[in-house]
Amino acid sequence: MRYRILSLILALCALSALFGCSKTTEYRDDLPTTDLADLVADTLGSDSFAAMKESYLTGAMKLDLTLFSEYDVRINAYGADIDEFGIFKTADGVSVKDAVAELDKYLSFRLETWMDEYMPEEKPKLEKAETHSAGNYIMYVILSEENKAAALKTFNDYLKTEG
Repeated sequence: MRYRILSLILALCALSALFGCSKTTEYRDDLPTTDLADLVADTLGSDSFAAMKESYLTGAMKLDLTLFSEYDVRINAYGADIDEFGIFKTADGVSVKDAVAELDKYLSFRLETWMDEYMPEEKPKLEKAETHSAGNYIMYVILSEENKAAALKTFNDYLKTEG
C-alpha cells in the first residue's frame, strides 16, 4: 500500500512537471515599435506624449542605439509630470540582457541626476521606473503605478502569441 501511494505521488509529480514546463510564452517579432508605442499611448488615454528624435536618445539619454534595430521613446510634452516610456527592439546578434542593461543604465542616470527640489511629487515615478522584456522587445516606463500597469499590460498583450 505504501509503495502504491509513493508511486502515485511520483507519477503525479512527473506529470505536473511535464505539463507545467510545456507551456511557454512566445512573442511575435513583427510589430513595429512605433505601432506598439501608439497602442500604449492610446491605453494611457493621453495625446500629450511626443516622440523623441534620435539626437535626443543619443544626446540627453546617452543610449547606444547600435543595440536596437527599432525604438520609439515618448515623453510627456505638456503639463507638469515626468511621464515617459520607451519601446525598443534588439538588433540582430544583440542579447536582450545587454539591451536591458543599457536601458537600466539610463534609468539609473535619470535618478542620479534628479534634483529633489524639482517636482518632488514626481520622484516616486522615477524611483519605481522599470524595464520589461517580451521576446526581442523591451519597454521602460516612468509612470504612475496605475499607468505603468496599464502600459505593461498593453505591451505584453500585443506581443504575446499562443504558445
